[in-house]
Order: sequence, then structure tokens, then C-alpha cells
Amino acid sequence: MRLLANDKYRIYLVMRIPMTVLGLLPAQVFLYYLQNNLSVEVAGTLYGNVLIVALAGAIISSPLMTYCSGRFGRPATLTACLGGVGSLFFVAFFVPFDQLPALIYVVAPFLGLCLSLPYVVPDSMLGDIIDYDELLHGQRNEAMFSMVETNVQQLVEVILGAATMSMALAGFSNLGGCECGCGVSCDQAFGYPFARWVCPGSVGYSCDPSDGASGTIGSPLLFQPEPDVAPCAVQNSGVRWVTALFMFGIPGVCGLLAIFPIRRAVITSEQHAAILAAIAVLKRDPSAHVVDPLTGGPLKRQAETTESMHSEQFSAWERMLAQPDPRRLSAYLGGRLALYSAVIIGFTIATAVAYSDSLLQVFLWVLAFLIVLVPFDGLRLAASLKSDVKVA
Repeated sequence: MRLLANDKYRIYLVMRIPMTVLGLLPAQVFLYYLQNNLSVEVAGTLYGNVLIVALAGAIISSPLMTYCSGRFGRPATLTACLGGVGSLFFVAFFVPFDQLPALIYVVAPFLGLCLSLPYVVPDSMLGDIIDYDELLHGQRNEAMFSMVETNVQQLVEVILGAATMSMALAGFSNLGGCECGCGVSCDQAFGYPFARWVCPGSVGYSCDPSDGASGTIGSPLLFQPEPDVAPCAVQNSGVRWVTALFMFGIPGVCGLLAIFPIRRAVITSEQHAAILAAIAVLKRDPSAHVVDPLTGGPLKRQAETTESMHSEQFSAWERMLAQPDPRRLSAYLGGRLALYSAVIIGFTIATAVAYSDSLLQVFLWVLAFLIVLVPFDGLRLAASLKSDVKVA
């Protein structure tokens, strides 16, 4: 709660959450995109080649961003990178890569930039915020800052589950409804040594296994011409649009949204120097009068008493709620925990009675949030029940 009371850190998280989506989602959805939208029979080779180009993009972009941050400033560097990647992804959302597969290599270096962008520059910003928090409270809390940020990133990864569920709801069919093919060996899966794919109404008979090409890409078909798209690689238009949305649409929008809080989240080099100087003064003399470099007002550290530490666990609204009667705060927190319990019980019953993969996935998303909220509010409820400490 103390960390979240830090205005700079709250703004930093508002910036970091969409940047994390931009960094994680394209890499996690990319293989789905190749399979669903490029309609390639086996995506392994293309996937590996694009990853090599993306890795090169990440390696090259990291020192460039570091240089540009020192030369032009972190706000300008992040704004240019996020604006460029966000705009490119917005355009890529509408590009029919299945008709021009080579264009995917144009996007590949920027996939690498997405991997490095949320860390190279923002991590230095977080270091400045940690120094500012030390000035405010006299303690360094690197572990807490890192833990909160890591948990936020893990919650963002839930979006990948939303991507796969949305594809399923749009009508995704594994292997296009085929029994084998598109990377699943018909020989190993079903003992069909003379087939590249086995689909409803279409069997892609291929050459004799003695030539070493049975069931592989490039193995000539025996009784039909080579189709433009293998039946096992065909998905409906809804699946293709959903995949493109999670591959390019949502990350592109997140990249553009992350631009707005950048300037408010950044602590300038002059402000940071003043923060370090003020910390040094207070270390020599804890009672010294110093100025908060960000607000310009006098800095007054709150004494760490039992009452102050207790009050820090609650928001201003919750403290106001407890003023007439502390039991109101306890009832409020108890009600929240009861709601969490009801949600868990409701999903458990629903999953048992009408099981489906989609429902189970939604249940797991809910649990991903509640696994943090339940112990958090449980500890705060226990604190509110202490009769010897008042919520000031």
C-alpha cells in the first residue's frame, strides 16, 4: 500500500502494464498467427527464421535505445519507439500476410524491439522511483517494487488465455478439423505412411516412404494437384481476425496508450540528482529540513509508529469509513472476502455442472486475481479487527 501511495509509481504502472502487453502478447501469439493467418502447412521453418530476425532486432535495439535515452531523453525515446511500433502494428493488423508472406520479415525486427522495449528504458525509470521512495520513507524497498511489478506482469499473461479462448469461440478447429497433417505425422499418429494429411473429404496421398519424403512438406501428391492451402491449415475468417487482433491490434493499441503517462512517470536527471542529495542530507541528520524535488514543498517523513503502519494498509476512503465506527471497515472488508468466496464457489459449481474448456479457463483467470486479493484483504481485515490500534 505504501508503494501504491507513491504517485510516480502508480503512473509508472499505468505505463508499464500496456507496455508489458506489447512486449509479451505478440511473441506468445505469433505461432498461432503463422498457422491461422498465413495458412502454411508446417510453420516451423518460417517461425524459426522470423525468430532469428526478431532476436537480431532485440540485440540491436537495446544499445540504440540506451544511447537515444542519454542523447534525447527517456520520454522522447519511449514515445518514438511506442509510437512507431504501435502504428506499424495497427497497419499490420489489416495486411493480408498470407498473400505476401515475405512481408512478415519486415515486422520481425519490431517483434524483437517489443521484447526489449518494456525493460531497457523503463527499468532505469523504476530505479529513480525507488530512490524517490527512499527519500519519502527512509527505507529502500527494491524487493517490494520488483515483486509488485512481477505480479502485474504475470496477471497480464492471462491475456494469452483470452486469446486462445477467443479463437475457440470464433470457431477454431485444431488442424482445420483434420486427423493429421500440418506438422502432425499421419504415419506416427494413425499408421498412414502414404499421407501428408487426412481430412474430411480430402486425403493428401504422398510418395512411398522408402524415398524418405513420406508425410513431409514437398512430398509430391499422387492423385491430385498441389492445393494453394493444405486443408489442415484452413481456419475460418473469424479465427483469422481474432488472431490478428491479439497479434497486432491489441498490442498496437497498448503501445499507443502507453505513450500518455510517460512524461508524468519520468523523473528527470536534475530531479534525481536532487533526490540523491536530499537522501544524503537526511542520512547525516534525520531531522534536517529538505525540499521534495518533485513537489517543491518541504519533505516531512512520517514517524513509523504502530498506528501509522496500521493506517498505511488502508486507503483514504477506507480510513474515512472507519472514523465513525471501526466496525464499519471490518464489515466492508469481510463483505469483500465473502464476495470472493461466493465467486469461487459459484464458478466451482458451474464448472462441475456444465463443464467446458472455456468456462474452466475463465475460472482460472478469476483465480489468478483472487490468489492475490484474498490474502491481501484477509491481512487487512485482521488488522482492522485489532481493538488496540485505531485507523487514523
